Amino acid sequence: MRATSFYALAPALRSGRHRMSPVNDSCLRVAMWSGPRNISTAMMRSFENRSDCEVVDEPFYAAYLVKTGLEHPGSHEIVASQPTTWQAVADRLITEHPAPVYFQKHMTQHLLPGMDLSFTKQLSNCFLIRDPARIILSYARVRPTFSLEELGIPQQVALFDAECERLGEPPPVLDAALTLANPECVLRKLCWKLGIHFEERMLRWPAGPRDSDGVWSPYWYSRVLKSTGFEATLSSSSDYAGDETASRKLAQREVRSSDYGTPSDKALDQQPGYQSDNQSDNQFTNASGKEPARASQNEKPSTPSKPVKELDGEQLEMCALAERSYERLRRFAIDGGSV
Repeated sequence: MRATSFYALAPALRSGRHRMSPVNDSCLRVAMWSGPRNISTAMMRSFENRSDCEVVDEPFYAAYLVKTGLEHPGSHEIVASQPTTWQAVADRLITEHPAPVYFQKHMTQHLLPGMDLSFTKQLSNCFLIRDPARIILSYARVRPTFSLEELGIPQQVALFDAECERLGEPPPVLDAALTLANPECVLRKLCWKLGIHFEERMLRWPAGPRDSDGVWSPYWYSRVLKSTGFEATLSSSSDYAGDETASRKLAQREVRSSDYGTPSDKALDQQPGYQSDNQSDNQFTNASGKEPARASQNEKPSTPSKPVKELDGEQLEMCALAERSYERLRRFAIDGGSV
């Protein structure tokens, strides 16, 4: 299996080739960067339910499909619904002012070679992570063969490291398991870090579709459309729509929330807000980058249990590589303790 450099995007991040448009500083642009099999859509619902916020759902999706030539469910609709170049998308993200808070839900697997990511310097970047062993197990159910790039892991850690270097401190990191275990506490702390007030309505939202949902929502959002909050106790099965290998139903099971790293993390496989996101076949070339300055506080103990016994040999190797980036970000994750 090919090893992937976690600094593969570093040259694009530092190049500054993309000419920036003026930014309206009265708008807080919150960019939440996540990979698949996570609670990114639930997080979008949470912010959209604020009184001062508008959201955008995976704005680089169409550009990603056009560049890679991949066929996903609803591809033609997706391409027709969004700009098809990353430059046009990036310009909108940093110039549009739809509300005082502009929440942008991003998939890190949509970050492709050749993209100049210097536009991210004008966003308040946050990172949503999950135990990679759980991600790999969940993803393998619908796509047996895949790469770390399809999970967005190298792209996510490269952007995180660039932000550490730019800010001189780690940007906000949310661990899905910690968020599910105590969403109010984690969201309160996130809002404080972002410099905005917390609203109780971020914890619950009406079920059903939104005008802001991507046109792909009928294929991917069957559970999130039924959700009304961050649910850590789930018992119904889920249907996953995707390519030929992804159209299947997972086994029915009941998972109860608990402390970090065990039952609540397993619940993500059935979490209504988690993303059954899309596949990527992009290839990244090796690149080097220096280690950014890092804070030493708030380090967290290793996850008490991981489903490593369920992974095959290649998946174990992939998990070992992914673990490096996960642990690097996880030690800075907002915890669910008292505010």
